[in-house]
Amino acid sequence: MTKKDYMGKLVKYLSPLMFFALIIKISSIYTDNNNLDMYLSNIMYISIITSIAIYYIVLNNKKINSLLITILFIDILYVAINTYFQLIENPMLARIMATGKEQLLGDATYYAIGSYAYFYSLVMIMILLINFLLIKNHKRTYKLILIPIVIFLIMLIIQAQFTIAIFLLIMCIILLVLDNLLNKAKNKELIIFLVLIVLLFFIMNIPNILKGIYDLKIFPDTVQIRIDELYKAFTQSGNMEESTDLKTRLKLYFESINTFTSNIFIGSFGEDKVGGHSTWLDFIGLYGMFSLLLFIYLFNLYKFIKKRINTEGIKVYNIIWLYLIILGFINTLFFTKIFLTLLLITPLAINMMYDNQENKVLNNK
Repeated sequence: MTKKDYMGKLVKYLSPLMFFALIIKISSIYTDNNNLDMYLSNIMYISIITSIAIYYIVLNNKKINSLLITILFIDILYVAINTYFQLIENPMLARIMATGKEQLLGDATYYAIGSYAYFYSLVMIMILLINFLLIKNHKRTYKLILIPIVIFLIMLIIQAQFTIAIFLLIMCIILLVLDNLLNKAKNKELIIFLVLIVLLFFIMNIPNILKGIYDLKIFPDTVQIRIDELYKAFTQSGNMEESTDLKTRLKLYFESINTFTSNIFIGSFGEDKVGGHSTWLDFIGLYGMFSLLLFIYLFNLYKFIKKRINTEGIKVYNIIWLYLIILGFINTLFFTKIFLTLLLITPLAINMMYDNQENKVLNNK
């Protein structure tokens, strides 16, 4: 890849994001919304991450990519271990991390502690690790090393009490296992039929399942409370007076939606009239149709990366993007750690997983 080709790709894939940043900057002149400076700062870092990701994905140097993934994985694991022991000493630290304040190595009191963004990035890492364990043609030694790591990371997420991360991780694991079963099954139609039956049974018995999980009391108090709120939401015929967190979330979501519908073209144009609890809904509420620039940037990158990863890894890649889309509706995700994992770690790790298979021919267009 020549310097000219690389610059051409940067212009092509970063232009929508840069125009969106320009809109945010213009709107910040007319409003007092302090969050706009944070958005601009994150866009700057996300642009740097995008530039790095494009270079290494197109370069496709196995040795360099393996070195990058190894270093990043060691860093992630070190933070995970340190965070776990800090949580054991101070369980209330989980509430501090849930504020969403992102710092490189924690604050003055807690160093190398996983923040909100770290844990939602960790879900993507775990999807990749579990997918690795489900792949047949890998040495058992690697899998035996990874199994305790995966178990430890699951324990960490539970200990950190990130309820949405736990539920979304379970959803993604189910999708991975189902995909693995379908690939192995001779009678795929029968598997699909059985899955639909189980899904129908699950939907019809959601309250009982939630009550059963709650009664087991295997989760920390905060997660138990969220499960109880879900149970009450399903059993009180829409009356959510006692389901405080859910009721608050819905109120915040509709605040963003109402701001968007009041002016679908420019939204509130940066004024703080959104709920602040859903990245996708907040951006369409803040900037209306202008927010399409952000979604165009993401869609173009999705297609760009999909063309350059091994075909065997496209399904897990799609599951990770599905996770990102759902997370963006129910929580905030506009953080550099999440985009680092999505744009750099995910594609490089997928290609490493299927390294012993024939690589997909790269399309540099």
